[in-house]
Amino acid sequence: MVEKERNDGGHKDVPTYGSILVSWETYQGVIKRRRQLNPTRTTHEPPSEDRIIYELEVMAVKESPQAEFDKAAEDVKHLKTKPADDEMLFIYSHYKQATVGDINTERPGLLDLRGKAKWDAWNQLKGTSKEDAMKAYVNKV
Repeated sequence: MVEKERNDGGHKDVPTYGSILVSWETYQGVIKRRRQLNPTRTTHEPPSEDRIIYELEVMAVKESPQAEFDKAAEDVKHLKTKPADDEMLFIYSHYKQATVGDINTERPGLLDLRGKAKWDAWNQLKGTSKEDAMKAYVNKV
Protein backbone atom coordinates (compact mmCIF):
# COMPACT_ATOMS: atom_id res chain seq x y z
CA MET A 1 0.00 0.00 0.00
CA VAL A 2 2.74 2.47 0.86
CA GLU A 3 5.90 2.55 -1.12
CA LYS A 4 8.88 4.51 0.11
CA GLU A 5 10.40 6.88 -2.41
CA ARG A 6 13.16 9.42 -2.19
CA ASN A 7 12.37 13.01 -3.06
CA ASP A 8 14.65 15.99 -3.68
CA GLY A 9 17.96 14.20 -3.72
CA GLY A 10 17.07 11.50 -1.24
CA HIS A 11 16.76 13.67 1.84
CA LYS A 12 13.46 12.36 3.12
CA ASP A 13 11.23 9.32 2.79
CA VAL A 14 7.72 10.13 1.70
CA PRO A 15 4.75 7.81 1.23
CA THR A 16 2.92 7.29 -2.01
CA TYR A 17 -0.63 6.17 -2.26
CA GLY A 18 -0.92 4.59 -5.67
CA SER A 19 0.90 7.12 -7.81
CA ILE A 20 -0.11 10.04 -5.59
CA LEU A 21 2.72 11.49 -3.51
CA VAL A 22 1.41 12.55 -0.08
CA SER A 23 2.85 13.75 3.22
CA TRP A 24 3.00 11.37 6.18
CA GLU A 25 0.43 13.53 7.97
CA THR A 26 -1.98 13.25 5.04
CA TYR A 27 -1.37 9.52 4.73
CA GLN A 28 -2.05 9.02 8.45
CA GLY A 29 -5.24 11.07 8.08
CA VAL A 30 -6.45 8.83 5.25
CA ILE A 31 -5.70 5.68 7.26
CA LYS A 32 -7.46 7.11 10.34
CA ARG A 33 -10.51 8.04 8.25
CA ARG A 34 -10.63 4.58 6.65
CA ARG A 35 -10.48 2.95 10.07
CA GLN A 36 -13.33 5.14 11.29
CA LEU A 37 -15.43 4.18 8.29
CA ASN A 38 -14.70 0.46 8.66
CA PRO A 39 -13.16 -0.41 12.06
CA THR A 40 -13.35 -4.18 11.48
CA ARG A 41 -11.29 -4.08 8.31
CA THR A 42 -8.21 -6.29 8.60
CA THR A 43 -6.89 -6.42 5.03
CA HIS A 44 -4.54 -3.79 3.75
CA GLU A 45 -5.12 -3.80 0.01
CA PRO A 46 -4.66 -0.37 -1.49
CA PRO A 47 -7.78 1.49 -2.59
CA SER A 48 -8.12 2.83 -6.10
CA GLU A 49 -6.59 6.20 -6.93
CA ASP A 50 -10.08 7.64 -7.46
CA ARG A 51 -11.02 6.56 -3.93
CA ILE A 52 -7.84 8.10 -2.51
CA ILE A 53 -8.49 11.39 -4.27
CA TYR A 54 -12.07 11.38 -3.00
CA GLU A 55 -10.92 10.70 0.59
CA LEU A 56 -8.30 13.43 0.41
CA GLU A 57 -10.86 15.91 -0.94
CA VAL A 58 -13.31 15.02 1.83
CA MET A 59 -10.57 15.48 4.43
CA ALA A 60 -9.59 18.83 2.94
CA VAL A 61 -13.16 20.11 3.01
CA LYS A 62 -14.17 18.78 6.42
CA GLU A 63 -10.98 19.09 8.43
CA SER A 64 -9.07 21.96 6.89
CA PRO A 65 -10.27 24.94 9.00
CA GLN A 66 -10.14 23.00 12.26
CA ALA A 67 -6.82 21.38 11.39
CA GLU A 68 -5.30 24.75 10.46
CA PHE A 69 -6.63 26.25 13.68
CA ASP A 70 -5.24 23.39 15.78
CA LYS A 71 -1.85 23.74 14.09
CA ALA A 72 -1.84 27.50 14.65
CA ALA A 73 -2.80 27.01 18.31
CA GLU A 74 0.14 24.64 18.70
CA ASP A 75 2.48 27.00 16.85
CA VAL A 76 1.61 29.85 19.24
CA LYS A 77 3.07 27.81 22.09
CA HIS A 78 6.44 27.77 20.35
CA LEU A 79 6.92 31.36 19.15
CA LYS A 80 10.51 32.60 19.10
CA THR A 81 9.59 36.05 20.41
CA LYS A 82 6.79 37.19 22.68
CA PRO A 83 4.09 39.09 20.77
CA ALA A 84 3.19 42.64 21.78
CA ASP A 85 0.33 43.10 24.24
CA ASP A 86 -2.21 44.06 21.56
CA GLU A 87 -1.23 41.00 19.51
CA MET A 88 -1.57 38.77 22.59
CA LEU A 89 -5.05 40.16 23.22
CA PHE A 90 -5.99 39.51 19.59
CA ILE A 91 -4.69 35.95 19.78
CA TYR A 92 -6.38 35.29 23.14
CA SER A 93 -9.75 36.76 22.19
CA HIS A 94 -9.96 34.98 18.86
CA TYR A 95 -8.88 31.68 20.40
CA LYS A 96 -11.59 31.98 23.05
CA GLN A 97 -14.23 33.00 20.50
CA ALA A 98 -13.26 30.07 18.26
CA THR A 99 -13.27 27.50 21.06
CA VAL A 100 -15.94 28.75 23.46
CA GLY A 101 -18.05 31.19 21.47
CA ASP A 102 -19.51 34.38 22.92
CA ILE A 103 -18.17 35.44 26.28
CA ASN A 104 -19.88 33.66 29.15
CA THR A 105 -18.25 35.14 32.26
CA GLU A 106 -18.59 38.26 34.36
CA ARG A 107 -16.17 41.12 33.82
CA PRO A 108 -13.28 40.91 36.31
CA GLY A 109 -13.03 43.32 39.20
CA LEU A 110 -11.43 46.76 39.29
CA LEU A 111 -7.99 45.57 40.43
CA ASP A 112 -7.60 42.81 37.84
CA LEU A 113 -6.31 44.95 34.97
CA ARG A 114 -4.99 42.05 32.93
CA GLY A 115 -8.22 40.08 33.32
CA LYS A 116 -10.28 43.11 32.33
CA ALA A 117 -8.19 43.68 29.20
CA LYS A 118 -8.63 40.03 28.17
CA TRP A 119 -12.35 40.14 28.95
CA ASP A 120 -12.82 43.38 26.96
CA ALA A 121 -10.95 41.97 23.95
CA TRP A 122 -13.06 38.81 23.95
CA ASN A 123 -16.27 40.76 24.54
CA GLN A 124 -15.59 42.84 21.40
CA LEU A 125 -15.97 39.65 19.36
CA LYS A 126 -19.47 38.92 20.64
CA GLY A 127 -21.57 37.71 17.71
CA THR A 128 -18.56 36.62 15.63
CA SER A 129 -18.92 33.07 14.37
CA LYS A 130 -16.49 30.42 15.52
CA GLU A 131 -15.38 29.87 11.92
CA ASP A 132 -14.61 33.57 11.39
CA ALA A 133 -12.68 33.68 14.66
CA MET A 134 -10.69 30.60 13.58
CA LYS A 135 -9.83 32.18 10.24
CA ALA A 136 -8.69 35.43 11.86
CA TYR A 137 -6.63 33.50 14.40
CA VAL A 138 -4.92 31.40 11.73
CA ASN A 139 -4.21 34.47 9.60
CA LYS A 140 -2.66 36.31 12.55
CA VAL A 141 -0.49 33.42 13.70
